[in-house]
Parts: sequence; C-alpha cells; structure tokens
Amino acid sequence: MELSKRLEAIVSFVDKGCTAADVGTDHGYVPITLIRRGIVDTIIAMDVKPGPLKRAQEHVEQMNLSEWIDIRLSDGLDQLVPGEVDTVMMSGMGGYLIIQLLHRGQQVLKNVQTLILSPQSATAAVRKYIMKIGFTIVKEVMVEDDGKFYTVIKASRVNDCEASDGLTDDSAADGTATNGTATNGSASNKQAVNGSASNRPAAKESASNRSAVEESASNRSAAKESASNRPAAKESASNRPAAKESESNRSAVNGSVFNRSAANEPEAELFLQYGQYLLETKDPVTRKYLQKRKDNFVLIKEKYLDKSQSLSGQRRLLELEKEIAQIERALGYFQDKEEGNSRL
Repeated sequence: MELSKRLEAIVSFVDKGCTAADVGTDHGYVPITLIRRGIVDTIIAMDVKPGPLKRAQEHVEQMNLSEWIDIRLSDGLDQLVPGEVDTVMMSGMGGYLIIQLLHRGQQVLKNVQTLILSPQSATAAVRKYIMKIGFTIVKEVMVEDDGKFYTVIKASRVNDCEASDGLTDDSAADGTATNGTATNGSASNKQAVNGSASNRPAAKESASNRSAVEESASNRSAAKESASNRPAAKESASNRPAAKESESNRSAVNGSVFNRSAANEPEAELFLQYGQYLLETKDPVTRKYLQKRKDNFVLIKEKYLDKSQSLSGQRRLLELEKEIAQIERALGYFQDKEEGNSRL
C-alpha cells in the first residue's frame, strides 16, 4: 500500500507504542500502515461518513487486521472514552472544523498527550488554538503533493495550560492569518468556534453508546495482548521512514527555540502564519511554497496598479503590499542557507 506524501508524513510523526485514534480516517490507510509497520499495536479508526468508513472496513478485512483496528462511526471524538488514547490524528479537513472537533472533545483531550494535525485551511488558527489549550508544537513539515502544499503539525502537551509563546493577537483565531494553503473558514464555522456553549453541538454520547465504547476498549485491550500473533505484514525497516525521532533529535526539539516566546508581536504573527519550526529549520518545501505565494501576490498587485485610483483599489493594494512584506520576512529565514549554498 503506497501512501501519499501527506499521509506518509503523518505516519512518520506517530510515536512507536502509543495508543492512537485516527479521526477522519477515510479509507483507513493510515491505521493499516501503522499496524503493518509495527508502530502501534492497536488503533481506532473513526469517520463521520458511513461510506468511507465502510471502505475502510473492507480494506482492514482484506489485510486481516480487524483484530487490531477498531472501526467506529463517530463525529469527531464523540465515540472515544477519556483515557482511551494518548494520541489523536486529524487530517483531510479544514482548520476550523479541526478546531470545532477539538473544542467539543475537551473531556477526551484531557488525557491526550500528542496531536498530529494536517489542516487543509486556517493553519494559523489551528496553531494558535492548540497552544491555547495546553499543547506546544514540537515538529512540523510541509509536503507538496500533486501540486498542492500540505502542513503536518505534531504537538505535545505541556504542563502549563495557559496560552503559550506570548501570542496575544486574536486575529489568527478569527481566520485573518492563515498559511494560504486554502481559503479561510466560513463565518458560520468561526462563529461555531467562538460561540457560546448553548450554540455548540452536544458532545456527550448516550449512556448506552458510552457503555458500548467501553466494552470495545476492553476487547481491544485483549487484542493488544495477541499482537504477537498478528499476520506477518510488517514492512522492513529499510523500506519505511523512522517512526520515532532519535533521542538526540527529540531532546533538541524539546529544548530548542521552537518553544520559546516570540520576541515581538509581528514575529509572533509570522510564526503563526507560516510556522516557527518550518522557518527556523529552513524547511525546503516551505521555501518553495513561500516563493510561489509571493510570485502570485506580485502578479495580482500588478493588476491592481491600474485600479489604485478607487478607494477599494487602494485598500486592496495596501493589503497585497502587506502580504508581500510578510512573505519576504518569512523568506529572510532562508537567506543564510541560500548564501551558504552559493558559496559551495
């Protein structure tokens, strides 16, 4: 089973031996790969749509992995019991939907130590939200797949659950600062994220559903004991990316500048928009994305030069100039690397 670059990046972020749930599993490729590679012993695959979930079930059965992959019809984290998993993955959905699902599943998140997220839009809002609820970003990667750019974020829980990184600008949470991989969330999504408890969908399952989930958890526990009897489907270590960072890399990430407070508000906004980890590690795909984004904005700006006499044209021109300046600041993080390559 060959994964896309985006799904491969998600798999590479999963810690070996964790207990995980894949929310929005679609065809079930990530859970199947994690089991086959021996990264996890059991996993929960969940989706809100019966169609994709049925296909995931079929794929799991074809691989003879039903004993180790628990398929659940669930809206977000609704069918998870608190303490059942320590890692939650979400991908293939917009950033504001991810925020909604995390917000609604706060009881489950209390026991979650790791989030692996790949929003298709509003990435800055996702970064800000997960830091607000007590997680710190430990790693990011950007991949280009079929001409589209995707960001994958890995975040770990920190002891201090206050808002981190000195970020005080609420504009990102409202969708005004995104990474540009897709359009901003709709007004209804934003309202749902910021709305009162009375306007949010109820997150509690019925007692009968909860009981069924808990029973499933006990069955999965039994399956974990029989992991050694799993069909010999694991891929060789040489053919798969490392499932866990080396200890030296892990300590470097946990104690590095990636968790420090931003020096000022503009820097904090830049890190939210384009990713502190991506900029400071000079991620090559991020550089390509930034340059392409800048070129697009420059072309749009040239079209607006003739319309700059109108008030709306002047306003749009200022917005474009601000966007281009922000991208140039982000590209500045790659300057030292480019100069070094030119000297070789």
